[in-house]
Amino acid sequence: MFNTMLTYFMKIPVCVAVHSILKDVYSPSVYFRFQPKLTEDINIDESNLDKLHLLCQNAEQFILEHKDVLGAAASSLTRKKRPHQMVHDWFQGHWDKLAHVIQNNSIQFRRKL
Repeated sequence: MFNTMLTYFMKIPVCVAVHSILKDVYSPSVYFRFQPKLTEDINIDESNLDKLHLLCQNAEQFILEHKDVLGAAASSLTRKKRPHQMVHDWFQGHWDKLAHVIQNNSIQFRRKL
């Protein structure tokens, strides 16, 4: 049974698996996934103007169809952070520096003993 399940999960693209996990972990007001449907497969390095125009049309159609979700994402991204979120972000940004200072102070304290 385990091998069957493993084989099944190995066939799922990584992006789908990550999306499923994030969707389960975060609330809908925090995690957004946008995956517009394209009318044609277009390479990332495409330079044909007709295909790029088609890509723009697909994007405009997606925006029209998903205004509410896009608005919610924009609102979530521009929402002012609460104090505890700002403290958390500060520690996240400075954790390596703090860990280095703590480690150096610990070494100096041991030397004094």
